[in-house]
Amino acid sequence: MKRTILSAGIACLLLTASCKTHQDPLIELRNNWYAFISTEVPGYHFTGFENNQTVDVPVTNNTDYTIDEIVVSVNYIGKTGEIRHSEELTLFNVPPHSVRSVQAPYAPIGMAMDIEFRNITSKQMKFVYPGSSTDATDPYFFH
Repeated sequence: MKRTILSAGIACLLLTASCKTHQDPLIELRNNWYAFISTEVPGYHFTGFENNQTVDVPVTNNTDYTIDEIVVSVNYIGKTGEIRHSEELTLFNVPPHSVRSVQAPYAPIGMAMDIEFRNITSKQMKFVYPGSSTDATDPYFFH
């Protein structure tokens, strides 16, 4: 009888310790979002006009959740390194495990591009970037 109680006590203690050290998968996903949500500087596509090009900016969502809104900032950089023009582009409802593109309306020939995320929101993932939570273990939590 004591053995059964002790075994049950040990199992209970091990279960409690396991629960305390195991982190919620959504917290891990939110804290490592940059491994699952990405963009890259795309190639230019000539549209037929001498000084105009269109640029499709791809955004990859490799999570299991829909991303409701993604805002990227596109900076066009001149030959001497200065930012010549900036614009923000928005994508809505990016499905899980997909790539969606948004077209940049301003794409001058001969300029480099720098792309960065300004805002990402997913209600399913309870995620917002930049973070809004004051909890240091889960800074990207979204209510």
